[in-house]
Amino acid sequence: MCFFYSVKKEKSEELVINNLITQHQLSLIEDVYFANGFSHLKMPVLLRENNENYLKYYSWGLIPGFCKTESEAERFRNMNLNARSETIFEKKSFENAAKKMRCLVLCSGFFEFYDGGGKKYPFFISLKNNGLFVFAGIWDSWINRVSGETVHTFSILTQETNSLIGALHKKHRMPVFLNFDDAQKYINPETSQSKIIEITNKRIEFEKLKAQSIARFNPKMSEQNNVEKISAFYSYPELSQYFRYDKDFNDEIRSSLLY
Repeated sequence: MCFFYSVKKEKSEELVINNLITQHQLSLIEDVYFANGFSHLKMPVLLRENNENYLKYYSWGLIPGFCKTESEAERFRNMNLNARSETIFEKKSFENAAKKMRCLVLCSGFFEFYDGGGKKYPFFISLKNNGLFVFAGIWDSWINRVSGETVHTFSILTQETNSLIGALHKKHRMPVFLNFDDAQKYINPETSQSKIIEITNKRIEFEKLKAQSIARFNPKMSEQNNVEKISAFYSYPELSQYFRYDKDFNDEIRSSLLY
């Protein structure tokens, strides 16, 4: 699952080199150190139209276009922060978006929690090079029948975890990371459904990722959490004991951990 993530532009040159985003578009993005999905923030996403990638700010939590009332829309957006990649072409809420409205979600890292000894330990997961990258996403438009406002929203696609994130997150779901080549194909409206399924079935190798423990925080305190130090390393000596007896951890996995 992915309910909290960050967007920091510090190392974004590879996205520019690979023509996913331009320097001008990057200049329009402000760093977000902690985005809480349940706050439904407007976050930067990339769409492809007329053979160009466009930067948009859409609200996190997809509202299907068929919603009729505000209460129905609110219910769906809370359920649709994430969408299972395996079923996006089958679910009524996502089918149209999966076929016609795919996007790239910019991200520099996301937050997950490890359960050890009955306590939750937060981790920040990012690329080992700390670079800005993209998740697979879908978006939709909904018209509020009371105000007439058109609301654009998105979901982050998830898949079965790789071994690193699976060891930390026992529900075994993680966002769909896209490499640069697949990212261009994913948002191309001409890409076939079978190719989209193939792309979203791929998993990022755990060796490309790192996970570091961070200080505990209250996820509901969105504004207070939106500070750079939220993802700073914080050590919990007792984690060594928990990891030692946890069957999901081995020496290879520990090489990608800082705790």
